[in-house]
Amino acid sequence: YKLRAQNKLYTQDPSMRDQQILEKMIDDAKNWTRTFTSDKNFSEVLHIMLRTYIALAQRADVEYTMSILDNEQPNNYFTQLSKLDYADYIYNLNEKEKAVNIYENTYFNTKNLDLAARAAMSLAKNLLSNGQVNKAIEYINTILKANPEYFGKDIPRSLELAKLFNQKGQFDISASIYEDAFAKMSKLDPSYEETLKDLALVLSHTNRSSDAKKYL
Repeated sequence: YKLRAQNKLYTQDPSMRDQQILEKMIDDAKNWTRTFTSDKNFSEVLHIMLRTYIALAQRADVEYTMSILDNEQPNNYFTQLSKLDYADYIYNLNEKEKAVNIYENTYFNTKNLDLAARAAMSLAKNLLSNGQVNKAIEYINTILKANPEYFGKDIPRSLELAKLFNQKGQFDISASIYEDAFAKMSKLDPSYEETLKDLALVLSHTNRSSDAKKYL
């Protein structure tokens, strides 16, 4: 439970990263995996280790941890989630083709709707960066039909994507993402006010401009 809490706190927000805490997390996780080799949470702890190594920018350890998950529990939820985290990591290191292959493989093969939605968002973001707007919209429309709640579960990625669609002049799709994400946002969220304003502005560019007023 401690590792879960630390994972949320220290591996997801770059501004919260503390090398000493991250290294202590690795030590704790290693001790746990040595003690509980057949525990049902084994793959989750390896996933936390992978995210921590990514936060520490330790590529060799990232690769090693990913290979253990891949070889020992290839169909496990946390292995598939780790693959998406790994793909994000290598995408940002400019290994985009390899990352996109992982996103596509997850999108087409996973039975988990949330993992499919996250992979679709990553594919859409990549397509937008390459100017393939219509293909990006297809992926987002799939999420809007099959799993619109996901935008509210993955708020930082959703807001980034909504902003990108807005910049491309795709106001309807941008507004849909903003609305689904905003519906699940806490008023204490640091980006709450900015998201409220962005949502209203995007709606004002659609044929639902009257809806914008309720957010202003």
